[in-house]
Amino acid sequence: MSKKVYYIIISVIVLLSFRFFASFNYPLLNTDDAVTVLMIHYFKLPDHLYFWGQDRLGSIIPLLAQPFYKLFNFSLLASEAIIHYGILFLGFLSFASFFKSRFCKIMLALIWFFPPTRMIDLTQYSFGIQYSMIGMVCYLLSINEKEDIQKNVWRHHALLFALMILIIVTIWVSDMTMITVFVIGAVRLFFYFKTNKFLSVLKKPELYYTVAGIIIGYFFISYAKSLAPEYSKQNYSLMATFDQ
Repeated sequence: MSKKVYYIIISVIVLLSFRFFASFNYPLLNTDDAVTVLMIHYFKLPDHLYFWGQDRLGSIIPLLAQPFYKLFNFSLLASEAIIHYGILFLGFLSFASFFKSRFCKIMLALIWFFPPTRMIDLTQYSFGIQYSMIGMVCYLLSINEKEDIQKNVWRHHALLFALMILIIVTIWVSDMTMITVFVIGAVRLFFYFKTNKFLSVLKKPELYYTVAGIIIGYFFISYAKSLAPEYSKQNYSLMATFDQ
């Protein structure tokens, strides 16, 4: 399959999905969608770091949609749709980068943008957004392994800084991604120590960005949650008890 044909097929899949599932065309738009759309209109920092009345699910779409709505005068629905599908598209590109076969990438695009009915929430709610963010994290981690990045100090540190911010934003978007981020980190550490001495990690800048990210992320998430109404504050990050 030629590159031109591949790009045409991917474009058609994305555009058709946007036509059928984007906010201004989706026939099953409901109150969960309405919250995001209305928050774009009334968005105010720092009060609206999380969805109204909640201490979870960071409001990344209302935040990023502000320029489209307030500067370029797009409608609320169009602003939401552009940002929502922009994030989904970046997530797809991130995961697709791990496939060598263009056929596999097309299959991923079909599943990603036209999920089965039982998984349609992937295109509508926070699930697809958090998966997309995880995909971007994995992509940046793979870029960080490239030899030319490792040799260029400034590019290496810029990438690590971007990765640190992206992981914090990912956890802000959904507390559930903490488990995924932890597993990714644990697996990478395991394979690192298989070929390197334990103390060698102290020479890696990744360690210090990780520590800084944990500290910054903890204070940012704690601050964001502190702004939520008292009735909404529940610790969703805790594991269920045996009774539960």
